[in-house]
Amino acid sequence: MTDKPSAFLIMSFDEEFDAVYKRFIKPVLEDVGFEVLRADNIESQQNILRDIIEKIIESNLIVADLTNSNPNVFYELGLAHAFGKPVILVAQDANEVPFDLKQYRVLEYDTRFDRINVAKEELTRRAKGSLEGTIPVGSPVTDFYPDRTAPNQATSTPQSNTVSEDDRGFLDHQINLINGYKRIAKIATDMKGDLGDLNEAVSSATEEITQINARPSSSSPRAVRSVARRLAARIEKFNARMSQTNAEYADVAQGTEDSLEFVISFQLDQSEVSASEIDKQVSSLRDLQSNLITARDSCLDLAAEMDSVPRLERRLNRETKRGSEEVLVMAGNLDKTLASISRALQKYEQYSHIAR
Repeated sequence: MTDKPSAFLIMSFDEEFDAVYKRFIKPVLEDVGFEVLRADNIESQQNILRDIIEKIIESNLIVADLTNSNPNVFYELGLAHAFGKPVILVAQDANEVPFDLKQYRVLEYDTRFDRINVAKEELTRRAKGSLEGTIPVGSPVTDFYPDRTAPNQATSTPQSNTVSEDDRGFLDHQINLINGYKRIAKIATDMKGDLGDLNEAVSSATEEITQINARPSSSSPRAVRSVARRLAARIEKFNARMSQTNAEYADVAQGTEDSLEFVISFQLDQSEVSASEIDKQVSSLRDLQSNLITARDSCLDLAAEMDSVPRLERRLNRETKRGSEEVLVMAGNLDKTLASISRALQKYEQYSHIAR
């Protein structure tokens, strides 16, 4: 046994996940400084379930891959939550994650070469944050039963529901949270305008093409091509902006979610926190929640509209496909923020219920 902190991987043993483990999760965690194991690496003659429980208890970090909703994975994840272990949730498609877990941040990864590096960077950040105690990792147990001591907890690394201080204090996180939500709200508002304009342009072009095809003539193909090229150019410009917006949003949301966790934990650990302060925070979160839901729905509407555009010209086909992908990425980003807000509101509601 080494002196390194240990990370235990909960995931399916199917062959398709071997590359995910060996080329993505394991090397990232090892670079951070963890000794990494999963159940099929354990050299033992004892019952496999006993080995798994021992590793969950002994490990400093658990990473659970929820892809394909494997029941064994969810059972072991439940054990990790019950023992109060810090858990990083990952999945290839966050939409497959059950409702009860969607409010906890799920690191979505894509095995495509051009996207896997983004997931590697995020896993590195979260693993380092867990190791240093600068990024809070919650669960239903720590959220709703923070004072509960899990069985055999003394044999594992002590976990606290209180967020460890990094170089920033409460006021720094509070300022970051306020500024972050202002930026998120502005991004969402600006984006809704762009989405609406493009949706209108797509609908108008689709209708124009339909009318041309309804009265066919020798000039119809050329007329349709002209409309298709104009629309392709319009979508191409939108895609460039949306790609930048996605990157900006992901960056701002990441830091804001960390600060939200810090602020909530700090506030709810203070017996003197006023009801008016909590009410103000809840009101602000609900306003942002409503704004982001509208923006997310606009993304989904535009993706559907783009998917309905006739496949008539290569450039248009390429740009509509890319555009649909970009707005769905944004919808996913918005869903992650909405999940974080939903969890925050639940924690405030739980606090208010106990306080009364």
